[in-house]
Amino acid sequence: SGLNYLIQGDYITTAGRADLARENKWNEWISIEIFNLITDQCIPYLLTHDDWKWNITEVLYTNEGGHEVFQKFIKDPLNEYLECNDVLIDINEKTCDVPESKKLGSNIMDYFNNEELEILYPEDKILHKKCQVHSELLREYNLTLAWFISGEAFERLAKKYARERNKEWFSNLYGTLASNYPLDYFYKHTRYNVERDRLW
Repeated sequence: SGLNYLIQGDYITTAGRADLARENKWNEWISIEIFNLITDQCIPYLLTHDDWKWNITEVLYTNEGGHEVFQKFIKDPLNEYLECNDVLIDINEKTCDVPESKKLGSNIMDYFNNEELEILYPEDKILHKKCQVHSELLREYNLTLAWFISGEAFERLAKKYARERNKEWFSNLYGTLASNYPLDYFYKHTRYNVERDRLW
């Protein structure tokens, strides 16, 4: 079938039972009903399940391949459904769709709390660290902390804590960087931009 799961149905086969009959209205109808079952019943249930809600797209999203009946009436419409509906879980454990989501690597997710992540990316839904996404749908921003702090997203957060004079936050940041990178790392890997007065 080309799917990641088994399908059992009363399909009409060819005379030798080696293949499904093509251009067959009955087979097409069964496939459409299976698609409707997945989107109307299975996905809503999976989104309420403590284990399955984290990897819906990895199970249901499939690449090209398989029988053309499944491809046309199950795989293609299901992939399209997964691309634009709320089937992912964000850091607040709310559902969200692929276009509004951002998948961050563990280096960033483990360092910043949820409130900070929302400041870093105010326009995006940050996916929960347990939420797995099919690689065809969304790529992961797996940046090192050292690289991340030179970006615009981090600048927003740093300015907030600077206004609040949060010395503890900056002290923890410097301590983390000092314990994970050699002394000459930033000298070798960053340039100072005089016009913007920042490291980039």
